Amino acid sequence: MSIQVRPSAVAGSWYPGNAQELSVLINDFLSGIEDTSNKGDTWGLIVPHAGYFYSGRTAAHGFAKLRGSTQKKVAILAPMHRWAHGFYFAPRCTHYETPLGQVAVDTEALETLARHIPITMLDGDEEHALEIQLPFLQHILGDFVLLPLMIGHSDIQLLEVLVEALAGLDDYRQGLWIASSDLNHESDYETVVRKDAKIISALKENHLPALESVLMKDSCTACGRLSIITLLRLAHQWGHSDLEICDHLNSGDVTGEKTPGQYTVGYVSAVIK
Repeated sequence: MSIQVRPSAVAGSWYPGNAQELSVLINDFLSGIEDTSNKGDTWGLIVPHAGYFYSGRTAAHGFAKLRGSTQKKVAILAPMHRWAHGFYFAPRCTHYETPLGQVAVDTEALETLARHIPITMLDGDEEHALEIQLPFLQHILGDFVLLPLMIGHSDIQLLEVLVEALAGLDDYRQGLWIASSDLNHESDYETVVRKDAKIISALKENHLPALESVLMKDSCTACGRLSIITLLRLAHQWGHSDLEICDHLNSGDVTGEKTPGQYTVGYVSAVIK
């Protein structure tokens, strides 16, 4: 198969476009975070996907748990923000590219999944929610193979088939799984604080029915809620029931802009063992 590269859609805007600047920034994010991880202990992560200025430090608290990991297979579940016709999406490419180099896509695993769920293959997609996780992974893990899947629907009833299909990927049973999601998006700081507190509480309890109830309320505006639910259903099925909140805040906490009516987005990072 010839190499088909998906160039970065957000380098230079959502994160630095220069490799050295990007590495320095990620090092800065990771510095000062206590290393409490055990090598190979982390099975999954929930991490945000805003621009690095806003959510980079929160994401770093999750990615720091990968220090010392030798993981070589990574699956990322992300929402599809940009409208496209279909239920699930993946890039029609063999490699993602960021300023830190190329990441090989597991095209065989995608072909296997496509036998069970409808995947629309995209040429030159500009979705940020999946790509923005890659520089952290490249910086910490080095080379790895990526299984990228973007969810373009909001129907929780469809997740049963999705989880069954993902659970059939035996090569990824011991892989690293990531759900990419921001939390609530609202035009008010205090509203985000109040609504995010319910999600954080449900995550800490790690009781799936309660968490799904919170995330699937019409009032919940967490963009990757189906990514989170899918990840946790798979985690519980495979016996990974230990979840720890690493960090959570929102864009107002980062910028200091907390006046009523200020558009605000919530962020959380969590590790699953």
